[in-house]
Amino acid sequence: MTTQPLTGCSVVLTRQPDSNRELASLLDSAGAGVVEVPLVSFAPPVDAGVGLRRAVAELESDAWLAVLSPVGARHTMTILGEQPVVRLCVVGEGTASAFRAAGWNVDLVAEEESAVGLAADLLASAPSGRVVAAQSDIGRPDLAVALERAGWKVGQVTAYCNVEPDDVNAVDVAAAAGADVVVFASPSAVSRFVEHCGTRPTTAVCFGSTTAAAASAAGFEPSVAGGPSDEGVYTAIVAALTGGA
Repeated sequence: MTTQPLTGCSVVLTRQPDSNRELASLLDSAGAGVVEVPLVSFAPPVDAGVGLRRAVAELESDAWLAVLSPVGARHTMTILGEQPVVRLCVVGEGTASAFRAAGWNVDLVAEEESAVGLAADLLASAPSGRVVAAQSDIGRPDLAVALERAGWKVGQVTAYCNVEPDDVNAVDVAAAAGADVVVFASPSAVSRFVEHCGTRPTTAVCFGSTTAAAASAAGFEPSVAGGPSDEGVYTAIVAALTGGA
């Protein structure tokens, strides 16, 4: 008989349903109820990518293009069309995989999966340099701050917009308040969840330390998934709901 460690538990997922399929399947197989409250969606930049194309075209071949998420990778490739003659650095294997699947070469994957981790690796590679960071319109300045402090030249350019879906369902929001744990993949999801649902449930499982810090500041009791994969997040959810058993 298959063990279902999450029988009777419920989990709120805040990504878009197409991003949740594997995680939702794992949770369902473990006996958990899944409440989907999509709070993050993505759209092309308002300038249709003109700013990113111009910024990358001005880079020398030894400069860096930095991309901080798989979503950023997809929008960057759509905007640029083909890999530019610059070095490409990314946060996380998920972002690297998105590029590699399209035939792009990735020169540097941050050892620590965060913008600060990527900055540390770039600083270890050279005392100074130039970077264009392709980010969302509400992207945090962590990479730029860390590099500019060391004398690097950094341009932050919008590759996509992070927007709230128009159809947040009131029934799902009500169900979320009675759940046992909520999963966040970004600080923007945290702030929007608080706006719609408050801080119930208080237990949160987060993709990455930056999101966990935002959740903690908002009043949640967060834990960070051991890795950014759905399996890693699932393992963290099980640990949070079973006391690590």
